Amino acid sequence: MPDTQALQGELDFGGGDSSGYKLWQQEQAAWLARVRRECGLPVGRNVRVKLRDFDREIPGRLGLVELPLRSTGTCHVRFRVGSFEFSADELEYCVRED
Repeated sequence: MPDTQALQGELDFGGGDSSGYKLWQQEQAAWLARVRRECGLPVGRNVRVKLRDFDREIPGRLGLVELPLRSTGTCHVRFRVGSFEFSADELEYCVRED
């Protein structure tokens, strides 16, 4: 049986150096700003959205299904309002409520 510590590696959370985490947070914030700018959608705000081929508006906070671990293109981002997930192509309109 292999040594599980050798397979997993080590995460040094007690090292006191949070610069890597702060850099990751900055990259995520920059990526989110890029999604907002390129898609023209108010991610993180209360909205009403209308999806193509769906007969009613969906109110709620516009979010992302997930943030990527690495900075990638914004073309294939999945959005979420409540329990509805969709791409920008499926969106008929989005109205900011706040």
